[in-house]
Amino acid sequence: MYLNGEIDGGPQAQRAPNGGGTFLFGGRNNGEVPYDGYVDDVTIWREALPQGNIMALAEGASPIGAGGPGASYSQNFDGFDDGTTDLEDGSVISGAAASVQDGRLQLTIDQQGLGFSSFSVPALPGSSQGFTASFDYELYDSPGANDPADGFSFNYGDAPLGDQGQAEEGMAGRPGVTENISWEVDTWRNGDAEQGVNISGLAGGSDVGQLAFTNGVILEDNSRKTGTIEISWNPATGASFTTTGMTTNADFIDVETGAFVADDGHNFIISARVGGANEDLFIDNLVITVDSTDDADRDGLPDYWEEKYGVDDPEGDDDEDGLTNIEELEARTKPDTADTDEDGINDGDELNVTETNPKKADSDNDGLLDGVETNTGTFVSKDDTGTDPNNADTDGDGFRDNIEVAQGSDPSDKNSLPDVPVITLLGVGTGALLQNDLTDPENDGVEGPTDPGPPQTAGTDFNWVSINASEENYFSGQGLGNEGAFDLFDNTTGGGVNKWCCGGAPQWITVEFEEPVSISHFVVAASNDSISHNRAPLDWGIYGSDDGENFEPIFEQSDDVPIWKADEEVYLFNLPRPSAPYTFIKYEVTRTNGGAHEIGELEYFGEVGAGALNEIVEINYEKDTENIELTWNSRPGKTYGIFYSLNLEDFDADVDDGIIGEEGETTSYSFENPEPGVPKIFFRVMVMDE
Repeated sequence: MYLNGEIDGGPQAQRAPNGGGTFLFGGRNNGEVPYDGYVDDVTIWREALPQGNIMALAEGASPIGAGGPGASYSQNFDGFDDGTTDLEDGSVISGAAASVQDGRLQLTIDQQGLGFSSFSVPALPGSSQGFTASFDYELYDSPGANDPADGFSFNYGDAPLGDQGQAEEGMAGRPGVTENISWEVDTWRNGDAEQGVNISGLAGGSDVGQLAFTNGVILEDNSRKTGTIEISWNPATGASFTTTGMTTNADFIDVETGAFVADDGHNFIISARVGGANEDLFIDNLVITVDSTDDADRDGLPDYWEEKYGVDDPEGDDDEDGLTNIEELEARTKPDTADTDEDGINDGDELNVTETNPKKADSDNDGLLDGVETNTGTFVSKDDTGTDPNNADTDGDGFRDNIEVAQGSDPSDKNSLPDVPVITLLGVGTGALLQNDLTDPENDGVEGPTDPGPPQTAGTDFNWVSINASEENYFSGQGLGNEGAFDLFDNTTGGGVNKWCCGGAPQWITVEFEEPVSISHFVVAASNDSISHNRAPLDWGIYGSDDGENFEPIFEQSDDVPIWKADEEVYLFNLPRPSAPYTFIKYEVTRTNGGAHEIGELEYFGEVGAGALNEIVEINYEKDTENIELTWNSRPGKTYGIFYSLNLEDFDADVDDGIIGEEGETTSYSFENPEPGVPKIFFRVMVMDE
């Protein structure tokens, strides 16, 4: 017997005999001595509860699933009045469209654009070891109007109860959500390249991308689809997703979920939306069951876990990281890998010394691996920053540690500040744009169809080799829809065909140039609904890459309020110095001030070619020896050339065009004066073709 989580009766406590018949609560089995008082939340389990679960109940945890393995939540929505929005079982119904109707839960309403809605089920202890879920669904799109839209998803992760989610986008961009697996049905819009069924998610706050995807129509205009959806996840085998009754069905089995970290505290949320008044969605007969956890040798290590990692001794330390195998199980780290998150610190040290997250390479989300943040208070190099791995702004000067490292200021000294961009409001609307940017120097680009390539491109007379985006890869009016990603380079801003809208963060768009470009300034314009509809970027940046895969920050912005204060405002961002030259330039947003993302125009400006200028930060000249030493901003491994001129016009003569960039932020090179005796000589450092 337990009272308030504490044992109130030991092995000698009276217990009821085994037997059959009617179960009585609050009285003797002969009907005598009835209980006089009030009772709430009566729950019956098939087996004795672990002490940890009993303590959790005493602390206020939901009794739903408190039995661990084999625990479940089930709801058939019968017996509730139409319009019910509180089932009084711990679940949460959220959103204007969501309520019980005719013994089913309705989440979207055809012909009513009521936005997002969701149904949340509290965490089931034991779910981190695996679960299965199934439910029946009905989708209906009435004749005429638009194609079906938008979709729904089943989510397992750290979103709070009542979070309405991002529907067919899972939990992408939701505030505070860092771990989530989403099983997605995207009904928007028939023929779209992203429509279909998908498994995706978040791990450590980053988008894991499409883990499995089948493109195709879900339901046609004036059609009704009914069937069953079955979902499962297990740390050993991954995620599975099957559907019946749709035009395009999911059939994904044992999909690896990568760095996703499960937790018994994760909730289950079905998220849906209709933005254009296009479909009904009903769900029914929902069942979520925690997997049983077999442990044949009763050593505390589940059989599947022992088999997956090849371990069998709970007190052993197979990977020699300072944690026993049973401690690795409890920490959800890998017992066969000393550094689970590959951040440069062993799992044992992360838990016991640095107190960082052994499952997250960047515990404080400052853009630096935990392993380089040595917490000494002294900056040595980008591989030994001296910063605190649990504090994104070690010196409290308002700049994240990675920004200070990238720009050369000391991240442990609050008086050492990085050079920051100058941000200027140019005006409102298309007339405030600068025009003639690097993507269209002659301002003569003509919008046109998307050529999927590779390389993928679109339009004519634009200055790009390829252009790709996270979604909506088209110009408006080319047969694929409006408000496409490529409209960011159409030299106009505003509404409709003059903006990119309206998927949720994260979103990105990358342009590949024929020659490397060094960005000196850029323009970002809000569109007609960016501010009034809460779609403006909050966490976003401009990034450069030489290979299209590994990007480095050129500019990053993170704030809880947008820079833009009104729709169609146009802002100029002047960088403190030109960026290194890159072939690929990417705009990326990871958080907005609402559910969707929308901007009107991007303009990039700077130098073109591998010879883009690199700033010389120091010159030392020894008159007696005619020795000159130049120091310039550089990147490790890049090849640089030093050129000189006597008239500041022709830099044809070179000192050396094969200098390899040193480790750190700068490179220094000494040489004899190539023109001794002349009164003036000018030097230029350039990146050479590779």
